[in-house]
Amino acid sequence: MNTKPVQSPYSPSGKDVPLDLRGLPPPQPMERIMEALDTLKAGDALQVQMDREPHPLFGMLERGGYRHHGDWSSDAYVLRIWQRAD
Repeated sequence: MNTKPVQSPYSPSGKDVPLDLRGLPPPQPMERIMEALDTLKAGDALQVQMDREPHPLFGMLERGGYRHHGDWSSDAYVLRIWQRAD
């Protein structure tokens, strides 16, 4: 299992909060991400591992004031989400 964090040019100052959603059918991953974002502390980032690239989620994140960066690792799509500072 590869849990190496996805590096991003835009990085929050806090810690990464891991969330492994592999194996969950849609829409559960998106629902769990939105729930986790409600409890995310300022400066922290959500580090999500999932089975697919969540295209519908990207617009929701941007409209909600979040930034994100994702890429495929050897066994999962790894998405990093954090609160936009601007």
